[in-house]
Amino acid sequence: MALDTRDNLISSVQDTLNRSDLNSVVPDWIEMAEAEFNRVLRVRQMYARATASASTQYVSLPSDFLEMRNIQIDSSPPHALEYLTPERMDDIRYDNNNPTGKPFYYTIQGNTVELYKTPETTYTLQIGYFKKVDALTISNTSNFILDNWPDLYVYQILSHSSPYLMEDERLPVWQGRASQIMRDIMIQDENAKYSGSTVKMRPRNFFV
Repeated sequence: MALDTRDNLISSVQDTLNRSDLNSVVPDWIEMAEAEFNRVLRVRQMYARATASASTQYVSLPSDFLEMRNIQIDSSPPHALEYLTPERMDDIRYDNNNPTGKPFYYTIQGNTVELYKTPETTYTLQIGYFKKVDALTISNTSNFILDNWPDLYVYQILSHSSPYLMEDERLPVWQGRASQIMRDIMIQDENAKYSGSTVKMRPRNFFV
């Protein structure tokens, strides 16, 4: 059976467990697997860009946001913002009387980006970030993980099947395989990004 759709994935899991009564349960395990992917997996297929208008101190993050990679003002040349912790952001804003002007720094507060300085006009931000994995649903039958690494889906789903298997000795094997495959994928992705290139460091400047 080709593991190329959500339905085939569900059938494969049921075949492995030798159970035909799990149609209503396996989708829950798929959601749990995807939650684990969103917590741990970071590969280039999850990289996304979004544009946002910034005219106030706070800018909403994209709805599928997981983790920031970079953020810059869309100008010529582009003006990259530097990350500060929320505590450091509060300190620098207080010490400098909360000035307005072109932003230099950002931090993340909940589902928003906080900027320093507070924009004195409207700027266009380019936000590079890791996005959530597209969930498998009845209408969305595949995604890049199922297309490229169906074994990761299978083993991660099986690792959530323990309530239905009692003391199945295969559980530690499935859990170990899922963790190993995820590590291998990220190592492979990292090697692909940097092979044959030299990493350049950007000098750190400090603006107030």
